[in-house]
Amino acid sequence: MLSIPTSFGEKPMSLRESVKVILQTWPSLSHSLIPGNRSREFHAYCVGLPRSGTHSMGYVFEKNYRSDHEPVPMGLGTLYVLCEHADGRVSERALRSFLYYRDKVLGLEFESSLYLYRVIDVLEKMFPKSKFVLTVREPMSWLESAVNQSIKAKVEKHWRAYENRVYGSRGNKFYHDKVKRLGAYPIRSYLDYWNEHIRRVMDTVPPKRLCVVNTFDIDEELERVAQFVGADPARIDYSQSRSGKRKEEWVTIERDLDESWVRRQTVELCGETVREYVPFLRKDMGYLDAAV
Repeated sequence: MLSIPTSFGEKPMSLRESVKVILQTWPSLSHSLIPGNRSREFHAYCVGLPRSGTHSMGYVFEKNYRSDHEPVPMGLGTLYVLCEHADGRVSERALRSFLYYRDKVLGLEFESSLYLYRVIDVLEKMFPKSKFVLTVREPMSWLESAVNQSIKAKVEKHWRAYENRVYGSRGNKFYHDKVKRLGAYPIRSYLDYWNEHIRRVMDTVPPKRLCVVNTFDIDEELERVAQFVGADPARIDYSQSRSGKRKEEWVTIERDLDESWVRRQTVELCGETVREYVPFLRKDMGYLDAAV
């Protein structure tokens, strides 16, 4: 059973937030048993890394298909359930009921939500005809973007609670005072997460149901992605391929961090994953095999 929501992590919920979560999650226990009635031309998820093009993937399909990026109607409830499940307070059965209910409420053909990687093993089995897209990005440029995203999102308690689990629970220490002062997480925690996210998705989803895309090649890859998921390439909006670009930069590796140190950590923590899982990223990583 889902408990009465009172907090996101250490932050108490407002009454309005609690009511939202209740309305988005509690009906799942009964409504998940009722079959959905909306037909789909295809069913696919983008479960890419944050700051890797997930906005773009959601928006390019939106013009002619039921597509969304991190759908707001179920967003708060989804993050709450995922956090509660990670902490052992939501059972596997309750999680599956919620995901079934959520799918029926949204009725999407294409959903781009980075946080669904946390339950990729459940989704993959629940919807055996679905396809998955994994967007990945060269780890040093991704790191800089992810750090800045954490700084931006720290005021949103539901995102902060989620990031506390994916970045803040890894036991790494801070090496840069500015990163800590601005509310981000240790650099090595981001790189650990980069590894874990990619490996979890690629180790779980059968290769025939997974399309892996380099962020820097999204423009050239959209037609292949559309064909893979079962969409008509002529009906997607290629003008949205660079949606979600952030303008603010509170931290840059070159200006605020020890770039040589960051490069060494990246090679140490991400090098093996690049070589074994996403070797196409090597063209963007001249530093990978170079002496540092």
